[in-house]
Amino acid sequence: MKIHIARNNQQLGQFSLDEVNAGIANGRFNPSDLAWWEGAPGWVRLDTAPGVVVPANRPPPMPAPPMAPAASAKSGSSMSTKTVMIIAVAAVLVLAVPVIGLLAAIAIPNFVKARTTAQQKACITNLKQIEGAVQQWALENRKPTSDTYSLSDPALLAFLKGSVLPACPAGGVYSAAPWVGDSPRCSIPRHQL
Repeated sequence: MKIHIARNNQQLGQFSLDEVNAGIANGRFNPSDLAWWEGAPGWVRLDTAPGVVVPANRPPPMPAPPMAPAASAKSGSSMSTKTVMIIAVAAVLVLAVPVIGLLAAIAIPNFVKARTTAQQKACITNLKQIEGAVQQWALENRKPTSDTYSLSDPALLAFLKGSVLPACPAGGVYSAAPWVGDSPRCSIPRHQL
């Protein structure tokens, strides 16, 4: 026969009759502790359980070890809500960490690619502005398409916003084409018109 023992609304566990008698003899269990076993009418005093022997000279009772709150005898569960929550959190972490790693493995390269593409498009837009400024400068100064130019020429920079040469967002360096009829260039290979 297995006997469930509880003290102060905390279940101490399930024990055999021999363990209960030894526990009462050494002071681990008190005769006034509550007990339940299969077929019991409900929780009753331990010393009323069949087969439990209370010796006359027993040592003082030991304090109860910290245990989970007593569960219903019918449920047979001795896990506390705290234990169940810890198990649930651990299960979520075991499942969530690989999922987060997988999402990061997918997302990070896509973010890098999106950033690279955005920088390339912004650079090409800058090159188009520079090319437009060169063409306007050449038109107003009656330069042939075979003439050369310099991107540091103040007369050419006047055709750009703020008279300032834009910068490549990826850190490339802009250079003039060999002649007016050709497009300016960026030092980054894919940043070309």
